[in-house]
Amino acid sequence: MKRFVPVALVMLLASGCVALPEPVPLSEEFWNDADKTVAIVVENLPPADFMTTGQQGLLDFAINEGANSALNEYLKQLDYSEFAAVAEEFKELLEAGGATVVAVRTSHALPALSRFRSSGNEKHVYARMDYRPLREELGADRLLLISVPTAGVTRSYYGFIPTSDPMAQLVAEGRVVDLETNRLLWRARMDVTLAIPQPWDEPPSFPNASAAFFKAAEQAKVLLKDDFRVRPAEPAGATDSVAR
Repeated sequence: MKRFVPVALVMLLASGCVALPEPVPLSEEFWNDADKTVAIVVENLPPADFMTTGQQGLLDFAINEGANSALNEYLKQLDYSEFAAVAEEFKELLEAGGATVVAVRTSHALPALSRFRSSGNEKHVYARMDYRPLREELGADRLLLISVPTAGVTRSYYGFIPTSDPMAQLVAEGRVVDLETNRLLWRARMDVTLAIPQPWDEPPSFPNASAAFFKAAEQAKVLLKDDFRVRPAEPAGATDSVAR
């Protein structure tokens, strides 16, 4: 959560009631259809940020933000664009498995997408947004999409009182979408949170905090690729659903 998050949302997050998308194991169909082409896209990486969790009011947020302003400003300037190299690593992985990669785009901004409407009669999991319009733009049958919804340093608070040490965090998500049907053939979310060695508060360069952050980013890449290598058969009796 960043900056002025509504109190109701803070309470919801603190109670652990925020639903995260369920993983979708890589479908055997992905490797069996060797004639299908793949486009790899790494979405624009967000600036690293200082994030807070826990029960906080707006005044608490302001106090906590002010107390960590030097770290926050430093994080925003961190260059972790090397994370986007995961696209080439996935390209090698795909080609080694017999897939044809026709496009690789990094630091890419997706166009506005509409919500996908499912008939409810399908037997697979579908992406929440409708990626099918990208089929012509990318010239591919399938999209391998990598995104980073969260990056930076996180710390929990009760009001303005810290309840944990700062932790480096990077959350990476990977999806494979069939661009003809909008079916999800794979979805994984890797939340890597690492302790920052003391001392963490070392302005202006915060060496321990930045080292832990880059380590978290590298671990997230490795975990995504490892998850993608797993090729289990689809479970019997899969139910229809649209991903949330």
